[in-house]
Amino acid sequence: MKIPIQPQVLTLLTLLSLAACKQDNMDIPKIPEVKKPSVTKRQVPVKFESTEITLNLKYKANTAILLEIDEGRGNKFLIDYTPENFPATLEKYQNGVLVYIVYYILDTKKKVAKAVTFNHDDKLQEYTPTGSYTLSYKEPEFLEVVKYYNETDKPGHTYIRTFNGSGILSEIGSTSSQGLLNKVGFHFDQQNGISSLIPYSQLFSLEADYWFLFCLGGNLLSRINEKSPLENLSLNYSYADDGYPSVVNLARNGSTQKIKITYKTLE
Repeated sequence: MKIPIQPQVLTLLTLLSLAACKQDNMDIPKIPEVKKPSVTKRQVPVKFESTEITLNLKYKANTAILLEIDEGRGNKFLIDYTPENFPATLEKYQNGVLVYIVYYILDTKKKVAKAVTFNHDDKLQEYTPTGSYTLSYKEPEFLEVVKYYNETDKPGHTYIRTFNGSGILSEIGSTSSQGLLNKVGFHFDQQNGISSLIPYSQLFSLEADYWFLFCLGGNLLSRINEKSPLENLSLNYSYADDGYPSVVNLARNGSTQKIKITYKTLE
């Protein structure tokens, strides 16, 4: 049986509530953490469209294994894999011509431990070594340290990635034998990451510097380069019902691009 509350009681409860607020110095309540929407679909991006450029991504059939990023006009990246679907090579084409290639070397645990790079001269059909880099990991999925070497194996810059408690990238610091050179800070949302299902997206971002390859545990909101502010990015998104971004407004160096994102659903 419901017991009615008399008006006098309601008035007393209201006064008590106000008094409690005064005792607590009218503390402002904390904004609750935004929760990720439940994922109803497993999706990977297949197209990014703006007035300036269109990117098309291709995958192995019925998988999220990335094979190609095509900018059009013969400019693209092609990725090849071993029969077990570990990265083998990444090729860069300009105007339809191969200009650069990366060979990936696996360790005994089948992780990419080293990459060796070459420029390619199409007229001479020659490859010229340009250097290499080694990779180490904080955990199986977190690329942490990348050390670069020139073509004579002389050490160059080292890039160290820092992650927050949720495993989200927060900073990349570059160092040399002379000490710290630069820091780049990152901030992400808490929605479904555009590239969260693409294997090795962290690895491929070392060669193909597309912002969406950083969107793993969330989507990139800003990239702040301490020494090169022209490289700074600011992004905001419109989201579909499933939590994946459908439109992004990307601001860089005083201009803004509106980019539409198209996905395919994995079976």
